[in-house]
Amino acid sequence: MVDLSVVIPCYNGRSNLVPLIEELTTVLQNTGLLWEILFIDDCSTDGTFTELSHFNKRDCRIKAIRLMENKGQQNAVYCGLNEAVGELIITMDDDLQHPPSLIPRLISTVLEGNDLVYAVNRTAKRPMILRAGTWLNGMFFSLFLKKPFSVEIGSYRIMKKELAKRLKGEKKRFIYVSALIFRLRPRPEISSFRYTLSPGSTNLISRFSIKSRYRLFRKLFFSYGPLRFLVKRSGEPYRIGDRL
Repeated sequence: MVDLSVVIPCYNGRSNLVPLIEELTTVLQNTGLLWEILFIDDCSTDGTFTELSHFNKRDCRIKAIRLMENKGQQNAVYCGLNEAVGELIITMDDDLQHPPSLIPRLISTVLEGNDLVYAVNRTAKRPMILRAGTWLNGMFFSLFLKKPFSVEIGSYRIMKKELAKRLKGEKKRFIYVSALIFRLRPRPEISSFRYTLSPGSTNLISRFSIKSRYRLFRKLFFSYGPLRFLVKRSGEPYRIGDRL
């Protein structure tokens, strides 16, 4: 039995793996829980999966799945949610923008009676592109998916296994995990809290361009917005290639 799964989508993130895994495993060891780390390699071209195989040989709790095609971060997260076996599941990015030190707080908050808890970065000097993307997403979810204004969303979160099970079976080519969650009825118990990164952190630099943010929001709007019934979006969310 695994108490906690940490799902991490990655694409060409080989250079981040050593510091991420070192910090993450230290935090997880101190929780006293049985854990696994599950990387979903979104068809990287920089040797990420090969590097992950070295970690897996040293510690079998560090696992990886390589997708057959590049499907995007959200689809990779969805694959991880389907494959994770922990009673609690954390999703986080691979670029160290989501501090592993927050994991104990995530665990304690979800056990207070929540099904899902978001930890959201609200560092004052976040790049404009990140702040604009946050605002657009928040407005979309509140207008079309009835997200309470008191809840803020992001990709760093913890959920109970029962909630992840309710998300299975989607046949959309494009997946947006939070949209699937807020579409559920009855609505799960959801909360959020904020954190900030230190002013000198290199992790304030966004890997996303304005164009990529626009493409993501456009997919979100047409897949989960008011016009979703007019657009055919059926297909496989992902296909698994290799496993470690």
